[in-house]
Amino acid sequence: MVVVLVLVLVIGLLFAVFFFYLFLPLSRTPIYIVPSVTLGPVGFVARNATFEVTSVSIPAPVGFFDVNLRVGSETGTLRRIQLDPGYATILVSSQQYRVYFVDVGSNLTLGAGDRFTVTGNGTALQASTSFTFYLLWIVDGRVVGSTNWTTPSKTVVMFSSVNQSSGNATITVAAVSEAIVPSFYKVNLQVGATVGDAVAMPTMGGSFVTLTIGRRQYEINWTDIGGERTLNAGDNFRITGNNVTLPPAMVFAFYLLWADGSSIQSSSWSTP
Repeated sequence: MVVVLVLVLVIGLLFAVFFFYLFLPLSRTPIYIVPSVTLGPVGFVARNATFEVTSVSIPAPVGFFDVNLRVGSETGTLRRIQLDPGYATILVSSQQYRVYFVDVGSNLTLGAGDRFTVTGNGTALQASTSFTFYLLWIVDGRVVGSTNWTTPSKTVVMFSSVNQSSGNATITVAAVSEAIVPSFYKVNLQVGATVGDAVAMPTMGGSFVTLTIGRRQYEINWTDIGGERTLNAGDNFRITGNNVTLPPAMVFAFYLLWADGSSIQSSSWSTP
């Protein structure tokens, strides 16, 4: 009788061990089904790229995705999605970019209607540059969604002739291809053969920036005629000395530049 009980206990124990090692690991091993993500068309807001998630084949937590960028021929470093107002910082070559993610459903799950925005590092994206955005599955690094775009070219600005009055110069904007905020522009001044250091354009109509060229200081004033807080036709730049008139018999040139320092438009004149 004792022998039979021992045999039953041993067989029961062996069966339990067999069941534990054979079946339980399988039930505890996660089975990952990789989702497929479709991204909508790219639009531009303040010259930054924005696009929505249009569909996800299988809902998955936001934390299961990485993002990356390709700019021109260079690919950046993988970064985990960060929820807005945070952002993922991606380094491509020596340039930093930000990827913002808005979880529209506030459910921490990637789904249709969620939105990505790609910007420079506190600036707009470079003009006339090709980008590719990648959404990757963190488990095996495969790309589950992507989209690409080329940023618009620089704004086209036309000046009218220079008007000199009371010893100062006024340059009126004749035409602008698009109305954008001053942060996209820089301004500079050349006096004789000396060119100043470009500075950000005045941020509000009625304000000015100061440049030091040689031993003199000059002011560049922006008049925002319509009060739109964007550069438009009819606006003007007024160039003066620092509480004095411009020096006589001198050649000047005013430069309107893109934020990266490249030229957009210029105008030159000589004082009497």
